[in-house]
Amino acid sequence: MLTQVDVTNVRSNTLQLPLLSAANGYAVRDIQGLDPVKASLTTSSMAQLDGAQPQNARRDIRNITMKLGLVPNYVDSTVDSLRQGLYDYFMPKSNIGLTFWKDGAIYALTSGQVESNENNMFSADPEVDLSIICYDPDFYAPAAVVSNLSTVTTTVATPVSYSGNSDAGIIFALSVNTILSGFTVYNQQPDGTITSFAVRVVCLRGCIHHQLHPRAEGSHPDPRRHHYLGLVDG
Repeated sequence: MLTQVDVTNVRSNTLQLPLLSAANGYAVRDIQGLDPVKASLTTSSMAQLDGAQPQNARRDIRNITMKLGLVPNYVDSTVDSLRQGLYDYFMPKSNIGLTFWKDGAIYALTSGQVESNENNMFSADPEVDLSIICYDPDFYAPAAVVSNLSTVTTTVATPVSYSGNSDAGIIFALSVNTILSGFTVYNQQPDGTITSFAVRVVCLRGCIHHQLHPRAEGSHPDPRRHHYLGLVDG
């Protein structure tokens, strides 16, 4: 279960909000907007035909709302000091980062911009209503998933597990420890479709450096020092 929310402001200060404790003076009473963001579906219809044709589907921004109760101990804190303390993190228009903890471990990260910070100063049970707009609707894992694989000379596929729910790209890095003229990367979609692209390694006049050398405008670099990769459509 969700156990804590950390709020980080632009000065890298962090406010910890445990869900099961109000020891710091803030009681988390409600958090909304953590479910998958609703999709906006665009369709087109034609006269005399039933139904419609789908055209586009997109997810909107994420709106996270929080309700915090102010619980002062009247020794180190008062209602006013707790309210003022929230302004350091939830001032409207400010950018913040949110870290969600699940069962004592960091579970997901996101960032957003504070839309509103509303409170009733004359209530016997003081509360603060916060609204945060996250322009990216996705939550992110605290660390990237790294898979160390080996190349093969056949078309044997190596499954790469992905525990996320949203489409994500990859960063592909190849460590070359032998002489090769090129390689091909294959990607098999869940529906069985296979796409590929080939990379050809070209070396001019016996490369003496294994590093790209940027070319300044108007200069003529020594071709012996020019080592590059050429992409070939597969």
